[in-house]
Amino acid sequence: MKKIYEFIIGATALVVFPSMGIFGESSESSKNYNTEELKENRLNLVEEAGAGTFETRMKAITECGLGRMHYCLRVLIENLDDPNPAIRNESIRGLGFLGMEEAVEPLLKQIEKLDKELEENKKKEEEYLEKLKNEKDMTQRSYYVTIIQGLHDDYKMMLNAKAAALWAIGSIEAESAVDKIKAYIKDKEDSIRRITATAIGEIGAKSGLPILEEAIEAEKVDRVKVDMLKAYLLIDSTKTKYIDQVILLLRDDEPWVRYYAANAVYDLNLFNAHVPLKRALKIESDPMVRKALYRAFEKGAGH
Repeated sequence: MKKIYEFIIGATALVVFPSMGIFGESSESSKNYNTEELKENRLNLVEEAGAGTFETRMKAITECGLGRMHYCLRVLIENLDDPNPAIRNESIRGLGFLGMEEAVEPLLKQIEKLDKELEENKKKEEEYLEKLKNEKDMTQRSYYVTIIQGLHDDYKMMLNAKAAALWAIGSIEAESAVDKIKAYIKDKEDSIRRITATAIGEIGAKSGLPILEEAIEAEKVDRVKVDMLKAYLLIDSTKTKYIDQVILLLRDDEPWVRYYAANAVYDLNLFNAHVPLKRALKIESDPMVRKALYRAFEKGAGH
C-alpha cells in the first residue's frame, strides 16, 4: 500500500513542481528556478487550504497531503476545528500522508472529541426513538424520523472521521501512540477495531503484539479478524498459528472475508499458502475474490 501512495505522491509532485528538475535537467536549469515564485506558491497553497471556497480548500488540502507538503502541517491541524466535516476529514487524511509526529497529539485529541460527539449523538437518537415510539400524530412522527435519519448520517460521518484519524496515526508510525490507541481495538464498532489493528500493525512496534494477540482471541467477526491477524504478522511473521488462521479464512463463508484473506496472503508474502490458494481458486465463483486469489497465487508462484 505504501508503494501505491509513493507512486501517487510522485505523480502529484510532477504536477505541482513541473520545473524542479525531476527528470535530470542541467544544474544550470535548477539554478534558474525562481525560489521566490516557489515560496509564493507555498504561501498560496497554505492560504487556500485554510480559507476560500469549499472546492478550493478541498483541492489545496488534498494537494498538501498527497504532495507531503510539510509546510502545510499547521493549517491542516487548524482545520481539525473547522465546522465543515468534509474539511476536517480531508485534513485528517492529509496529516496521515504528511507522516509527521507533530500531528499525533492533535489527532489523538480529535479522536477524544469525536468519541464525545458520538456518545452525544447516540443519546439524542435514543431520545428521539423513544419519542417516536410514543407519538401518535403522523406529522410529528415524520418529523422525528427525519431527525433520527439526520443523526444517523452524522454518526456515520463522525465514525469515518475517527477511523481516518486512527489510520493517520498508523501512517505516521509513531510508536508512542500504541498505548494511547490500544483501547479502540475493543471498540463496539467493527470498523474501528479493524482500523486500530491496522494502525498498530503499520506502527510495527513489538509492544503491539500482546494487544493484537488478546484481540484476535476475543474477536468473533471474521472480517475484523483478518486485519488483526495481518497486523500481528506484519510485526512478527513467524507466528505459525496465525499464518494458519489466515489461510483457513480463504475458505470462509463470506466473500468479503475470503477477499481480504487473499489480500493478506499477498501482502504478507505467505508463500506456504500456494497449495491452499490453488484449491481455493478451483471452487471460488465470486469474480472479485477470484481476482484476489489469483493475484496472491501468481505472486507465490514467482518465488
